[in-house]
Amino acid sequence: MARFVGDRIFKPLGMSSTLILGDHTRVVPGRAIGYSPKDDGGWRLDMSGWEQTGDGAVLTTVLDLATWDANFYDPKVGGKPLIDGLHQRGTLAGGQVLGYAAGLVHGTYRGQATVSHGGAWAGYRAQLERYPALRTSVIVLCNAGNSQPDQLARKIADVVLGKQLAKAAIEPTPSSSPRSS
Repeated sequence: MARFVGDRIFKPLGMSSTLILGDHTRVVPGRAIGYSPKDDGGWRLDMSGWEQTGDGAVLTTVLDLATWDANFYDPKVGGKPLIDGLHQRGTLAGGQVLGYAAGLVHGTYRGQATVSHGGAWAGYRAQLERYPALRTSVIVLCNAGNSQPDQLARKIADVVLGKQLAKAAIEPTPSSSPRSS
């Protein structure tokens, strides 16, 4: 599987720093180590201790993920029919359309449609959030198990796309006056 995906997807896209790790003991130059906080303070290593395929075993970089993401805007691998199929949302028997589509989560943020996918395994966290109408994507990769890449991605979007996003909802502040009964 790793060779197939490498030959058919990663290499044709030019993702030279991405692989499916089939041996958790393999030394991969430049690989970030996963960490998680200890209950009593400080950090501990948090790495996978077994072989797996697919989720959790894909090692990549922000630049390679940007290359992957570009394929959703201008398909080179898989073609437009595949990309369209990946965006096809599920529908329940009662007709309700789901926000989930073949690994992609459709939603909105501050008035803009989003398509995203996050990940978590051991001490690693990831979020890729695409704003299709703005042809802009935000990618966050973290090697701390307590990081919240989805929230970090939104903060980045607030800065990068701030003028193109609807005003953020203002959180109500608690009133200092006593409530009447």
